[in-house]
Amino acid sequence: MEIYHDLRPTGINTRDKLYSGWPNAGADCYKNVNEATKSETDYNYNFDKAGFAQTQSVLYTLGTYSGGDAISRITLKGYYRVVNTGGVSGARARFRIKTGGTIYEDSFFNPDTSAFSLYTKDYTTNPKTGNPWSAAEVNALAAGDSLQSLWYSELHNSRSYCCQFWVEVE
Repeated sequence: MEIYHDLRPTGINTRDKLYSGWPNAGADCYKNVNEATKSETDYNYNFDKAGFAQTQSVLYTLGTYSGGDAISRITLKGYYRVVNTGGVSGARARFRIKTGGTIYEDSFFNPDTSAFSLYTKDYTTNPKTGNPWSAAEVNALAAGDSLQSLWYSELHNSRSYCCQFWVEVE
């Protein structure tokens, strides 16, 4: 029988650039995505007007894992969507983890444009060691995402959103 432990964001480990959020921004943006049930009324998003394609990234500190070392995998999970205006499309998102002091970034994916949809990324081994995860490694893990926007003008842009994020330990 598999047992799952959900680790929700409890704070910010690192942020690249100013990370946008609603209603919480900056160091409190983890509060927009840490709920146990998806809420589309609070979210993190990238709406950077600094240039054509801008990426904002965050790594969250996570709740404590209380299970043993028999970990078959960790799965990053989140609900994402893209909002396009003025015919512009192309905003993207990707998962990130930090283990053993090294940041690993997954490939960008293209979220749905009609609704928040669940996206996942499995790690059966720790990419730093190549070995199965240990409880100590999971408790030292930081995880999050990068949200990319495309900006042409106030009326022509594409933004990526995340309304819930967590790490599932199996």
